[in-house]
Amino acid sequence: MKEESKNIVENIPSIADFAIITTEVEFEAVKDILGLKDFIRKEGRTYFYGQVVSSDGGGNHFVVCSKCRSRSNLPANSLTQDVVKHWKPDFTLVVGIAGGVEGRENINLGDVVVHNHLEYYEFIKEIGGQKKKRILELEVSSPLILDIVDIINYRNVRWWEEIKAPIPEQKIVNPKVLSGEILCGDKLLGCPDSVLLKELLDLHDKAVAVEMESGGVARALYEAKVQHMTHFLVIRGVSDYCNRLENQQMRDTWKEYAMQAAASLALAIIKNTPKKNRVQSMYEQYRSSFKKKLQTAFPKPQVEFKLTFKSKSAPDERMPIESLREKTMDEKRVILRGPAGSSKTITLGKLAGHLLEIDNIIPLFLNLRDWRKEYSEELSKLESTSQTFNLRLDILLRVSIVDLNLIMLNDFPANSLKFILLDGLNEVYGENIIRQIIDTLDEYIRLKAPNTYGLMADRLALRDFLPRWRKYMLNPLDSEEVRREIGEETYAHLSQADKNLLESPYFLDQALKSNSPRLGSKAKAIQSFFIDQMGFNKVPLDCLAKSAFNMYNEYHSPSFNAEKFKQEIGIDTWKKLLYAGVVKKPVNGYTQFDHQLKHDYLSSRYLAQNKEIWGMNSFDTVSFQSSSFEPLLMALEQLPDTLQGDEFVRSVYDWNWVAAITCVAKAVRNENRFCTQEMAITVLAIISEKLFDPMYWTRRRVRKILNMFPSEIADKFENTKNLKNLVTLVKDINYERKKRWFLKWKKLFSLLPEAPFGEKEIIIITERNSILGWTASNVIKRFNLNDADLRQLRTIYNSHDENTPRDTTIRWRVVHALGAFDIKENVKLLFFALDNDSYHWTRYGAARSLVEIAAKTENDNLCRDVIVKLKQRIEILPPKVMEEVGRAVFYKEAQASWYDQVIPLLEKVRDSQKTGSNRERWNKTMKKFERFFREGENNL
Repeated sequence: MKEESKNIVENIPSIADFAIITTEVEFEAVKDILGLKDFIRKEGRTYFYGQVVSSDGGGNHFVVCSKCRSRSNLPANSLTQDVVKHWKPDFTLVVGIAGGVEGRENINLGDVVVHNHLEYYEFIKEIGGQKKKRILELEVSSPLILDIVDIINYRNVRWWEEIKAPIPEQKIVNPKVLSGEILCGDKLLGCPDSVLLKELLDLHDKAVAVEMESGGVARALYEAKVQHMTHFLVIRGVSDYCNRLENQQMRDTWKEYAMQAAASLALAIIKNTPKKNRVQSMYEQYRSSFKKKLQTAFPKPQVEFKLTFKSKSAPDERMPIESLREKTMDEKRVILRGPAGSSKTITLGKLAGHLLEIDNIIPLFLNLRDWRKEYSEELSKLESTSQTFNLRLDILLRVSIVDLNLIMLNDFPANSLKFILLDGLNEVYGENIIRQIIDTLDEYIRLKAPNTYGLMADRLALRDFLPRWRKYMLNPLDSEEVRREIGEETYAHLSQADKNLLESPYFLDQALKSNSPRLGSKAKAIQSFFIDQMGFNKVPLDCLAKSAFNMYNEYHSPSFNAEKFKQEIGIDTWKKLLYAGVVKKPVNGYTQFDHQLKHDYLSSRYLAQNKEIWGMNSFDTVSFQSSSFEPLLMALEQLPDTLQGDEFVRSVYDWNWVAAITCVAKAVRNENRFCTQEMAITVLAIISEKLFDPMYWTRRRVRKILNMFPSEIADKFENTKNLKNLVTLVKDINYERKKRWFLKWKKLFSLLPEAPFGEKEIIIITERNSILGWTASNVIKRFNLNDADLRQLRTIYNSHDENTPRDTTIRWRVVHALGAFDIKENVKLLFFALDNDSYHWTRYGAARSLVEIAAKTENDNLCRDVIVKLKQRIEILPPKVMEEVGRAVFYKEAQASWYDQVIPLLEKVRDSQKTGSNRERWNKTMKKFERFFREGENNL
């Protein structure tokens, strides 16, 4: 009664800055060192509390401390749940003692260990007499607190002077702080001869301490972070050595000092943590900042066009853009796709404004145009696991249009709905980074914050790793609206290319501002802007183009160093661009163009003018590793004639065949063509052969790509029934101009299995002309090659240098061809390429060919050998390669035992995934594969 009555009259904060979890043994030491004298009882638990002065002068930290009712993880888990429920602490510390591992990291008795990794070793499944390790998801150590520990060490803060207990051994002067792995379980590992202890220390060779409570705390914090997120750290004083005899005697001697050492470091951490400025309503501040940012970032345009969108299943649909919010909330996760200039950013900005007017919705706008190369580098170092989730999300929040961090995110009202708008997926360099961004966002929406919705904007890049996001596409503007804006008479005299271009909001807006609707092409339209409206002549424009390319090449981002850019283009050009708003006012030293199309055009101009740089590195640079083909299309538009257009297409084909076909498809729809008829027919024929590929997903992709071509051209290829019909179609095509390369290609492509085929045909795979080289790679697969022929192919692979760009693509062509021939020597080379080749596309092709061999071979032992070796590599293969394996197994002509061979492989891939979203994706792959194998591809 005395305790309860004391607490009634006291008015204490409802939120703790720090919460400390400890046990009965260490409790008094923590109270004494931190000066926690007052207490309060809540639902049967006693919490001691007090104030600790922050050294930054920002005020006092409110600290609460409570003890577990007994040792081990379960009581610690229960206590932590109550602490989070009642105090919602910003920081949670586990403070106590632990057994150190003698001989590691120069650890001494009395030292203090803080954890950078916590391993709960009890989660084991026993099956068939074997123990299988399982992962229990735990909250990770806080980088913020670990940074504070580093600051304490760097500043030589004498934290140990708070220790009141005498040091048991005078030869040890001062304790030190170690950061390392801590093992946690429910077994007291007090015997150095324990078999379990020896196994654990052998398995975890970096572990420096063992204890019994922190796993329960970390699990409770992990489960609670949907409602509340806290910074977490384990602080353990070393009272004994777990791997040494007489450790109980050591513990009796050292525990009082070790307890006070841990508590003293905890006190130093609290003192050196800046005091959080608690505002009554952080959410209201956020809303106010968000509203101001929207007004400056998305000013009301002079002309608002009527935007509509459609679903994938209804190509003629025209839903008003205002209904996008409801669609997203119905579907939970939506991706809005559209070509460059289709007003994706404007759409998201308008939607953000509407959401801000709804009281229970919190809009979050993540602008990937502000993404930096260093963010990618940080993200790439983090493995996609649940343990790294907060770190990955924190990096992603850096591109919020207003200040936003994890603490703010978790302080927002719990009963509100969050609506995440992510713009510019195509403006991130590299598929692996894009995957991590999507996986992080996906995991947050699915698992961490269920009352959250996501809408992403992207260009039309093929992304095979987005199966869970419902896809919608922005429609071109209605032709009637274009007519109204530019005038009926003017519209009637436009070319079809101009009419098509004016259906893009960006180019219609430019036409209205310039009073010139005859744009010609995207490249000509933007060139006209720089020349006619900005007043640039050729010399400064070429200089600007070179610098724009350099910025993409160096920074891999639309954001780049403003000072460096200014130095390259000159102060006069810089001022002209800045005052016109073409480049934005620098923020933290970085700037960007007001629209990525202008940056794309300038980099494409430099690419078009410099044939010597056509190749893998430059194409990766301007396309952000295939995220957007727009700069390649504009480069093709700027070439002086169709012969150079053909050369450009051949160069692109050697890098990415989908990009080359996209360029050709756009070219044939334009009156100027940009490449020859022969090149268009050649590319169409090459991809049309893939309509007969045994791999289901290859055939499906080709059908999608053929839809980019005018139906009068594509239909006759798509309607061919078999390879023989396709070859006949190609043979019948004749042009008046007899291009030598085209005649050579026709002859090669027309070869069928009954024709002679040998060394002189195989060597064409090394042709500099990529169209001939890749055609040879495909044609080789039609024939039954003998041992000498296959030896020749393998020799070609081995004789070409993987560090020479031209040679790398030849190696890729070879591994593609070898997939048709199921012999051990080929399998051996393909696994060598998979493990060692430096070119990611060669590794990709090797994986595909290995699956092809395993699927088609009648040699059961060879099939099993390939599958077993693929399973052994699952943990080390890049996600893109593993996903190609997941697609390649859908093989139409596979052997009868194929299902039984593949399912264990897919199961292992699924189980190796570190996040729930990826496991779900592979589960869906497995279910589709079962339908494919049992019911056929028509049921997919």
